[in-house]
Amino acid sequence: PVWVNPPTLNDMHLLARVCAMRCGIRLLNFQEEGSIEPAVDKSQRRATAGGGASSHRPGQKGARRPSRPTLGAHRRLSVRSELRLAIGQISLCIPDLASEGPARKRPWLAKVTRQRLDPEKSGMIEDVLIYSLDRETKRWYVSEDEDNHFEKMRRSLPPALQLFAILEAQALFGELSWAAAKSSMDAAEREGLLSEEAAEKYVEHMEAKAEDHIRDIHSAAELEQLDVQESAIEYLEEHVKVSAVEVLAVLCDLNLVEVPDHVWKQILDADQTNA
Repeated sequence: PVWVNPPTLNDMHLLARVCAMRCGIRLLNFQEEGSIEPAVDKSQRRATAGGGASSHRPGQKGARRPSRPTLGAHRRLSVRSELRLAIGQISLCIPDLASEGPARKRPWLAKVTRQRLDPEKSGMIEDVLIYSLDRETKRWYVSEDEDNHFEKMRRSLPPALQLFAILEAQALFGELSWAAAKSSMDAAEREGLLSEEAAEKYVEHMEAKAEDHIRDIHSAAELEQLDVQESAIEYLEEHVKVSAVEVLAVLCDLNLVEVPDHVWKQILDADQTNA
């Protein structure tokens, strides 16, 4: 198996701090009222599944009318926000298949991209760093990308896993916002893993599901006062959180991608293990 013991949301949080320190930035644990809602760990979401609504999905049975979350006096800054502040973003995280030893102890490689201003040309420069996660110490280290090692490891993955790796990187191995889901489609399209038509069909499908949901939760009188399309977009942007597995499943259901059974087994086994 290839996709074994992937990083957790906490691992990505640690990576954010390592990158921030490298850039001379100190990330605070808490922010004042009005800060961004924290990212959700998949395992935490499952553990509290019976205790109240967490994330919303279009068409979900029993879903109530969405309301804006109340932000407390102190909220943890989301991992994604930390990354944007500190380093830009993690574009991909994959297993180092060239490493020796058992699969569960295999290092994982993260590609981090950060844009900075070029003072001479008054343009932007993209810095790329490769970090390696040591499973024994649970620490991230900058890795020398000799002979384009990261790209070789990426290409050694089946296309379906390359696509899933993009989704998980955007989700930070947690959940994807609607903006992150669309960014994943763009990234997959750039890498040739998804056609432009397929990416558009996924977005259209989700928007249609959201419109159906808006119609379900509002009365006829309320709908007359609403722009359903606009409300659906707002609903997706503010309330929908999905996992990488869910996005991949929708792409398969729409016949936009093919995922071999053995790849699905690896993905689901890893998902259960992390849960």
